Amino acid sequence: MRILHTSDWHFGRNLHGQDLGDSRAAFCHWLLDAVRKHEIDLVLVCGDVYDRSIPAVSQLNEVMDLLRDLSSVTQVLLTPGNHDSAGRLGVYSQFLRGNVQVCASVEEVGKAREYAGKDNDPGVLVYPIPYLEPDLVRTELSDDNEALERTHQAVMDAALRRIGNDLLARRNSGDMRPAIVMAHAFIVGAAPSDSERNIEVGGVASVSAQTFETFGGAKVLPEPGLSYVALGHLHRPQEVLAARVPMRYSGSPIAYSFSEAPGDKSAVVIDTLGAEGNKAVDVSLIDIPTAHPLVVLRGSMESLLEGAKETLPQAYVSLTVTDDSRPQEMVARLRAVYPHALSILHSPAHVSPLRAPRIQLETVDMNATLAEFFQQAGGQSLTERERTIVGDVIDAVKGQRQ
Repeated sequence: MRILHTSDWHFGRNLHGQDLGDSRAAFCHWLLDAVRKHEIDLVLVCGDVYDRSIPAVSQLNEVMDLLRDLSSVTQVLLTPGNHDSAGRLGVYSQFLRGNVQVCASVEEVGKAREYAGKDNDPGVLVYPIPYLEPDLVRTELSDDNEALERTHQAVMDAALRRIGNDLLARRNSGDMRPAIVMAHAFIVGAAPSDSERNIEVGGVASVSAQTFETFGGAKVLPEPGLSYVALGHLHRPQEVLAARVPMRYSGSPIAYSFSEAPGDKSAVVIDTLGAEGNKAVDVSLIDIPTAHPLVVLRGSMESLLEGAKETLPQAYVSLTVTDDSRPQEMVARLRAVYPHALSILHSPAHVSPLRAPRIQLETVDMNATLAEFFQQAGGQSLTERERTIVGDVIDAVKGQRQ
């Protein structure tokens, strides 16, 4: 079988206020073409299909249209992440049939989805795990009446023990098909970006990679164990190098923060090799085209204005101006040469820290205090016109209070 692993679509999210509808449309078109071109038999979507638990109708329609188109050429298995609601995404499972399936219930953890291969390929076992919020699932996943510890590690251990028990029974009965786990979590050793939501609970947000090797500390391990772990949550495509089991984050198909610059994205292709292969699966990557590359530039106003000639016009740009004094009309001048400048900041290379002088509010001269603030923050004194504006604002505020 040939399987494509993707995650973290985050339909509905923007980048610094910039709508990403054209990027989503480009990804949908690419995904359908990739499924056809690479003859994908199964698409795994490991959480965060939507950016919010209650997505807008337009995003609902975008995802449903994509799933409808995908279902005409391949099979799809989805799990919810920490952004989209398991309950609402699980509603899909009530009416999605055949080629599109959703695993959103904790009750399904430990139950394999069986997908048949072609010709002599025996197929694959997929164990989907929806995002496990410790406070919501630590009682349901417990093997006794006592709730598990309030940590991501404890609930993931419990989920893997259930998977280990099912896989052990299958191995003992002679079922040697490759086994894949889908999970949405922060694995120790992986590199986050600025665009993931913090899932820290009890001071800890991560899960050990060993969990997937030891099946949560199971006493008897199935042999062979897992062939691949398909991960979602982190937006940078990456392999978890600390793991013995092949384990990857597909990453988001679209960059959602400038910390992901230049925004190179990819999807994972997993080929099952069947019983005759030296290993259960072969893993490769296919690049996802970027509609708007991310560019992060830092320098003097003069150098940034000059460098605009070398920047792709369709690129989304983050600019930091390092002049000691804030340049006049800084934002307007930069936007004139960078049509997609989404972030423009002034961060002087040499500036003294802002002081917080002790003042008596009853006797303070607000005009002088604000003039000093703008001097320290902007690196230059206010002009006479700016002093007049500040004074007018102060007078208006005082008039409202009287």
